[in-house]
This record gives sequence, structure tokens and C-alpha cells, in this order.
Amino acid sequence: MLTKLKNFINSKKFYFLLVFCILNIAGFVMYEQNKPTSVVGMMREADDFAVKGQIAYAIEDYNKIVRVFPENYEAHIRLAELYLEVNELDMAKVEYMKAIKLGYKTKYQANIALADLYVQENNYNLAEGFINGIKDINDKKALQLIGDFYCKWGNTLKQDDKTEAIRKFKIAYKYYKKSDSPNLVKLKKDVRNVYIDISNDFLKINKPQDAIDILKLSLVFWNNAETHYRLAKIYEKQGKIDAAIDEYKTAFGLNPTVSNPESYVVLLIKKAEILKEKGDKVSAELYYTRAKKFDSKLNIFMNPDSRIIINNLSAKCNENIDKDILIPEISFKLTNISKDKINQLKIKVVFLENNKPFSEEIKTIVSDKNPLMTDSSTSQLNIFSSEPVNYVLDKHNLLAQIYISQKTPDKWVLFRNVNIVWEMNSDISINDKD
Repeated sequence: MLTKLKNFINSKKFYFLLVFCILNIAGFVMYEQNKPTSVVGMMREADDFAVKGQIAYAIEDYNKIVRVFPENYEAHIRLAELYLEVNELDMAKVEYMKAIKLGYKTKYQANIALADLYVQENNYNLAEGFINGIKDINDKKALQLIGDFYCKWGNTLKQDDKTEAIRKFKIAYKYYKKSDSPNLVKLKKDVRNVYIDISNDFLKINKPQDAIDILKLSLVFWNNAETHYRLAKIYEKQGKIDAAIDEYKTAFGLNPTVSNPESYVVLLIKKAEILKEKGDKVSAELYYTRAKKFDSKLNIFMNPDSRIIINNLSAKCNENIDKDILIPEISFKLTNISKDKINQLKIKVVFLENNKPFSEEIKTIVSDKNPLMTDSSTSQLNIFSSEPVNYVLDKHNLLAQIYISQKTPDKWVLFRNVNIVWEMNSDISINDKD
């Protein structure tokens, strides 16, 4: 028996019978799908009427389909779309509602379509109810459409209610981000612009601080050059030079073409002149250097050998009453004001009392692996004397000499002399000498 079965399987009759069965099954499936009594076949016939422009016949057929197959989501959607073609909005809404009530959690088309219909009637609150029904859906196309809804809502509000417009834009941003929408960049600009409009409204009624607060709130949402530039202009008008310069610096750092840098250059030169008048030539040179980066034609005297400046300079003596000693400390930052990065930099601080060295500290600041980029500063450097100064109660005239080396082997160049005068119960007096 087994031998006969094997022979039959290997015979041509078996394969002919197998092919015949497959073709019959396929034919049956195609027939079921295309016969007028199947939902697919009935929808195809109705769609044929619609393609020919016979919308009334198509609507009649789809009404029959939804009566026979009331749980077919696509049939209700298609019938609603046909009602829209003949401007039967109420009938379309009924069919969309029937589709929604079917409760398919992965379907969203009816909710979006109904929301759009109410948006056309400017009834965003009712439309939002249908959007809320699909807000947790895990479908990028649906999330993109939800974002579009809130973005459109925000655009309708931004003339009369800017604060609420921002709220809607931020909801849109959330959905655009989830859907990786290409509209994300434009939306961020829309939010920024509304914040700027609110800020301008405050400026018109002479409330600059409110304008500043709004712009700062905007930066929490998106750190952008345009907003920093607007802040700089407000600070400049208020005469707050340092704050304006900081905002200009950030703005042009984020986007060098955000605006004409002329105002920024004027402020940099003004700040440099103020420092120069105070005798702080080193810091003045930093601001002159920044100005020349934006306007190379400026006729300003610069030290051609100066690549590094020192700032945030301070000094202190850490006292230990029990041991009757002082530990001098000097603190500062170094800033690269050249056009090139610095790959090698060491500092040496020599502490002296009565012109006699008693401590020498060397520290590597910059290396090939960790260069100091142009217009960048080191972190705050705190250098302590490794040897103490005796007698806390005495007055001490100390000197800290700061040397730098940018070569291997080291070639030390005296960079600063800093006199530190210590007297018990008195503030430390620092005299920075070139």
C-alpha cells in the first residue's frame, strides 16, 4: 500500500490534481471577492459608478452595503466621502460617526475627517473632541495629522490670543516630534515668532522687563539666534552694555548671519574704551579683538604678540590660626584671543615674599589632545602655594608672578605680576601689574 502511494505521488497525475485544486481555490476566492453579493465586489461596483461621475448611484449602492455590512469601517468612510462630494455635510457626519462608534482602535480616518469638518465651521473645541479619541494611537501618519490640527488651530489664534496660540503650537510640536514630521522646523519658528510678537506688544506699552521675560521663556522652548538678538537690542536700549554684549555674542555664535553685526561692534568698542579708561588694557584688548573679527577694517591698535589674556583675576590667603600659617592662592582664567587654536600652554606661578621666592607651582593647561580654541577661555584656575607663610597676625607683602610657556622644552615668559597685601581682619588688596 505504501509503495503504491509513493508511486502515485511521483506520478504526473498527482501533480496535475494538485495544480487543479490550487486553481479552483484561487478561482473561488476571486469569485467571492468579485461577486456582487460580497462586500469587496459591491464596493467595486459602487466605485465604478463614482468614477463615471454617477455619484447618486454610488451613494445608493453604498447605502445598501452599510445596511448589509454595518460593521465595515471603510464602507462608512467611503459613503461619507461621497456625501461630501455632493455637499451633504450632515449626512457625511452621520456616516463618520457610525464608523467611529465601531470602536476600531487602529482606525483614525473618521476622527480626522470629522474634526476637519468642524474646523471648516471654526468649531475647534468640538473638533478637538474627535481628535482626543485618537490621541494615543500609535500611527505616525495619524500623529502627523493631529499635529496639523493643532498647528492650524494655533495659526487661527495668534492674532487675537497669542498665549493660547503658543499652547496649541506646543501641542502640535509634541505630535510632530512623535511622528518625525518635516513640519517641526517651521513650527519652532512659528512659536518663536509669536513669542517675539508678544514681546513687541509689551515694548509698545513701555514694559521692557515683561518683554525680556517673554523672550527668555521662548528660549526655554528653543534656543535660537533671533531671540537672543532681540534680547540684545532691548538691553542695548536700556544701556545694559554687558547684558547686550552677552546676548549678541550668543546670537552670532548660533547664527553668524542672524543680522548686521554693526550694533554689536559698536558696543564692543564702547566696552573696550570703558575698560581702557579704567586702566584695564588687557580686558580692553579682548573686546577690541572681538570687534575686529566682525569688522577687519577697524583701525584699532593691537599688540601683535598678544595671543592670550588673563581675566577673572582674584587672590586670597587661606589662614590656619592653629598652625599660625597662611596659604596664598591666586585664581584666574586664560582666554585665547588669536585667530588660531592653541595646542601647547603651561603656566608657572611663583609666590614671593619680600621679593624672595618660597613656592613654585607648574600646571599644564592646554595640549594637542585638549586645545584652547579661538575666543575660548579655560575654566577657572586655582593655584595654591605649596609652602605656607608663617605668622597670620603679621602684615605680609606677597607677590605672585604668573609665567606662561607655549613651547617644548619650556620657555617661560613673565605674563603678570600680582601684588597681594595681607593684613589680619582686612580685605586682601590686589595690585595687578603688567
